[in-house]
Amino acid sequence: MTEPFQPFSYINNENATRLAYLFILRKEEPWVIAMVAKSLSPDLASQMISVLPMELQSKVAREALTLRQATREQIIAIDNDIKENVEFVVGGMERVAAMLGEADAETRNNILNYLKAERPAVYDVVRQHFPPEGPSKSYGALDLACVIIPTFNEAPNIARLAEALRGLSPKLSIVVVDDGSPDGTGPAADEAAKKFAPMAVIHRSGKGGRGSACLAGFKKALSDPKVKYVVEMDADFSHDPKELPAMLELLETGKADVVVRSRYERASRIVDWSLARRVFSKLSNMFARSLLGIPISDYTNGYRAYTRKAAESIDFDRVAATGYIVLSEIAYQLHLKGLRFLCLPTVFVNRRRGQSNLSLKEIVGAFRGVTSLRSRYGRTPT
Repeated sequence: MTEPFQPFSYINNENATRLAYLFILRKEEPWVIAMVAKSLSPDLASQMISVLPMELQSKVAREALTLRQATREQIIAIDNDIKENVEFVVGGMERVAAMLGEADAETRNNILNYLKAERPAVYDVVRQHFPPEGPSKSYGALDLACVIIPTFNEAPNIARLAEALRGLSPKLSIVVVDDGSPDGTGPAADEAAKKFAPMAVIHRSGKGGRGSACLAGFKKALSDPKVKYVVEMDADFSHDPKELPAMLELLETGKADVVVRSRYERASRIVDWSLARRVFSKLSNMFARSLLGIPISDYTNGYRAYTRKAAESIDFDRVAATGYIVLSEIAYQLHLKGLRFLCLPTVFVNRRRGQSNLSLKEIVGAFRGVTSLRSRYGRTPT
């Protein structure tokens, strides 16, 4: 026996608001909205209609009083159309950006704010296609952030990166930690600091590794009471500075204590990596996840943003790892202390300039290091 046709049965608490925005973006006829509302439960109909502009709400109310009769074929067509498009954020980011471009400013900002709150990963990608009008709401967070940049042989990059970061905010703090680079990165950073202040340079003798360099940078950042957010990133532009504002915006919402740019999110891309390197990276991340259980999809990408609370929760004296495994040790410490992680997609471009900092020794050590972390810290939250 054929089940009776129940149009719009897929509308629920999660997508009723998106349905309203879809109607607004498409400039849907009021009678269609009224017909859909009549088919929904009173609570869902109220949730959907409350999002509509007041003028449109009035038109829908008038249509509801004299609701025209739609044919079964019309209802089926409308039902199929909405079913296909209510999850409009999966239709491609270019499509969403185009729809936003056709919307009025108020609707556009409302939808961007909705995506920011409910679907931060989608918002992050969309805003790069179509940034919100006017000054960025993350500008204040950028003013309160300090970016840690560990360097070794990055002389061609450091001034360019400092300039790119300074373009995001005139008050963003920058701390470069250079391990005695023989190519002159240290002096180049000193010159950049004169031009792109506030910027400090920590000079260390010998190659102590990325991990200990970041720890030194963290301590320097936390010595400034005005710093509210701490960011770590590489100097070679494999980490795009343009992705930083959205990371801080997510921290501002209070939904996370640590934001990780992950190469393994759905919308992420990796450029110029060999198949062997992709396979190794994926397997190493799966291995770390299975042992440590930190709710992140990328354990080895060093583009991360921390609230001050998270940064101050790091037990620097207990960190024993070196190199890139320090990323996992810090994350594991914070995970065991109950801090919250969220991942955002990234476009990771393999070493645009400079030379690789990831040695074979550190790669092999990463597997041993993860096992050691589990042994040293256990899995019981502290």
